[in-house]
Amino acid sequence: MKNLKVLILMFVVGAMLAGCSNNKLSDAYDEEKLKADSKEIVAMIDEEKFDDVIARMSDKIATSISVEQIKEVWNPMKEKLGAFKKISKEVVVGNDNLATVVVVADFEGGKAQFTITYNEEMQLEALYLK
Repeated sequence: MKNLKVLILMFVVGAMLAGCSNNKLSDAYDEEKLKADSKEIVAMIDEEKFDDVIARMSDKIATSISVEQIKEVWNPMKEKLGAFKKISKEVVVGNDNLATVVVVADFEGGKAQFTITYNEEMQLEALYLK
């Protein structure tokens, strides 16, 4: 449980830093590419390809998280949610030099929200699962 709190705190701090500015998406980003990439990240998490998720993170984030930490967060959620059904909502917002995509996914047993923040190199700077 302590690791879960640390993991969530780390990602929340990243998301908060990303959210400290206006919501206009920088011209450096392609909204459709962000949405497509976010869908891939959600699929990787659902399929438990956590090494692939970490490989998509910036060095700053990747060195501070492990596959085990992601499992500790995702596995209890997955047990409650059941099988993936579809993506029901995607919202893209800009945050200075970052872009955040909020993806709501429907599962047999409920919904999950994935908040994914990217840098201009399309590397993950923050990831929050709720």
